[in-house]
Amino acid sequence: MTGGALLLRQSLWSALGWILPALAALWAVPGLTRSLGATGFGLLAIAWSLVGWFSAADLGLSRAVTQGVARALARGARHEAAALTWSALALMTPVCVLAAALLWWSAPWLVGFIHLGPDDQQDGLRAIHWIALAIPSTVLMTALRGVLEGARSFKAVTLLRVPLGVAFALVPLALAVNGYGVVGAIQGIVLVRTIGLVFHLVAVLAVLPEMRRVQLAAPEAQQALLSFGGWTTVSNIISPLMNAMDRLGIGALIPVAAVTPYAIAFEGGTKIWLLTATLVPVLYPAFAALLTHDAASATGRLEQGNRAILAVGLPVLIGFAALAEPGMRLWVGQALAPEAALSLQLLAIGLAANLSGQVALAFVQAAERPSLAAWGHLVELPLFVVGLWWAVPRYGAAGAAAVWSLRATGDALWLLIAAAHAEPTVRPRRRSLLAWTTLATVLIGAVAVLARIAPPALALLIGLSAWGALISRGGLLTRAEWSGMRRELQRFSEGAGRR
Repeated sequence: MTGGALLLRQSLWSALGWILPALAALWAVPGLTRSLGATGFGLLAIAWSLVGWFSAADLGLSRAVTQGVARALARGARHEAAALTWSALALMTPVCVLAAALLWWSAPWLVGFIHLGPDDQQDGLRAIHWIALAIPSTVLMTALRGVLEGARSFKAVTLLRVPLGVAFALVPLALAVNGYGVVGAIQGIVLVRTIGLVFHLVAVLAVLPEMRRVQLAAPEAQQALLSFGGWTTVSNIISPLMNAMDRLGIGALIPVAAVTPYAIAFEGGTKIWLLTATLVPVLYPAFAALLTHDAASATGRLEQGNRAILAVGLPVLIGFAALAEPGMRLWVGQALAPEAALSLQLLAIGLAANLSGQVALAFVQAAERPSLAAWGHLVELPLFVVGLWWAVPRYGAAGAAAVWSLRATGDALWLLIAAAHAEPTVRPRRRSLLAWTTLATVLIGAVAVLARIAPPALALLIGLSAWGALISRGGLLTRAEWSGMRRELQRFSEGAGRR
């Protein structure tokens, strides 16, 4: 099987692990909003953001473990891969426990920071305390998943992700519907994460039996882990912080109920990240391995991966931009639809650029230059804060969405430039990479504008026609790539049917 065909096969297994959980999450949102109310759902959205941000307590080692395990297993050094994993877990555990304690201790301050009414403050305090308890299991589970991805065991990742992802959406919904409130919903999240940690450990022991004996890597290898993880941690802290800060900013600058339409738009729109969650974990170890001996092929894989993710992602984002208004009315009702729809259309513009940005980030980190991404995030953070401070009081949720999209677009363009700095063979293809990303962003913006002044169906038709032209005549996918994708999809579906 060729390298491209193998990557596609692995990506398809990875995709299966995201589809059912995503559908479950989309189905759960209306029930959660009805059961918890605007304030309760807003608090739950903030809690989701907090656990994502504090997950950066992995010290960037989850990414380092994936890279290290992939390289070690490629050399047949299985004991080295096990020792590297145990060393990373030993470094992570005290830090994630400390992060959980910090969130627990800061809960009263956070409750005072967001705009909660007197009747909701006790629930807010208990919710943050419970979400703090989810941090260690979340961090360690992510590291163990990194081992499975480094070992290219994407089937195992899928078999874990489907039931755990569905439970992550439906357990909180069941608790909320049965009257346990936002605190009960968050307790359900903690339970699912804890069970997930246990099952991931069992899977890792099956894939890498050498893990059954506790062993630590040499001091030099541990130092290399920390060196790589240090810069990665900067990005892992700042990027989720900026993804949480929009909702926290809305809750701090205007009443917390205004978080709900934005959170609905964000949760719906970022389901496009299913594509990056499918492709990037497959590309990342491939980049890391190729860059050790064939940088030109790694660059070709970067350019191919960027075009592929835009080719698949653009029709989804065109649908978001064109059908946001009728879609939101159908999904969450008339009351929330107008503001949520506008937020989704604005977010879709930045999400188009973000698809390319995530592929570029994987390449930069695989090239062992995480500092380039980290410096970009350090520059973005204060600009993002100022943008939110100016836009949210004036334009509410839509202002936050516009600022997020501007930041995401700038971030993606910088990461593509950084890829050329990290690896010289990228420089001849830099203009093509930037052009495709810019074109995708402009296309989604044009569809969003058209949908506000013309019938959504017309905007959808024009947008999909433009996408089709890029596929058939514009070179977004070559004829050989398109034929190869169809062939692999047919083989995969036949194989899945036999299973």
